[in-house]
Amino acid sequence: MGTHIDDLVRLLDDHDLRDAVLLGHSYGGLPITGAANRRPERVGDLVYLDALVPEHGQSCADVLGPGFVAAAAAAMTRANTPHSIPWLFTPDDLLGPGSPLAGEVAERMTAHPAGTLHDPVDADRIRARRHYVYCTGSASLGLTGGFAAAARDSAAWRYSELDAPHDAPHACPDQVAQVVARISSR
Repeated sequence: MGTHIDDLVRLLDDHDLRDAVLLGHSYGGLPITGAANRRPERVGDLVYLDALVPEHGQSCADVLGPGFVAAAAAAMTRANTPHSIPWLFTPDDLLGPGSPLAGEVAERMTAHPAGTLHDPVDADRIRARRHYVYCTGSASLGLTGGFAAAARDSAAWRYSELDAPHDAPHACPDQVAQVVARISSR
């Protein structure tokens, strides 16, 4: 987790970015949170695109819960990959059944570093406006509905929906770009 956060912080610093919009998709909600916490003066907006949203001090394992952690551990044992989590979802889960992009996405799928599961993320210094974009075609994954509902019901968040599967960046990149353009033009 620290490496992913460091990469974002380095990007903000190296390019002297101010009022930046950081978008995190899925797991990416954790690193953008950590980066915005470390550089609150540089980040104007955080966009959680069907993403996980940690509270201060939570790890990915805390956010996803013991059921997900157990499934990840079992998959790692089956695959004999103690340092990486094999994919727990199929391209159909991510893109919707029968997507013409399923083959391309399957070819690019790689395991996820297991070390990111347990590192806590700080979120106590964030000043950025927070936006949650819920991909309404993703309810079957069961990962982000709670975050979407919390954002929708909170005056502290801006909330919108996108008629797209979880992997919206692959399935409908133009729609994702429009959402970001709308948010960054405010």
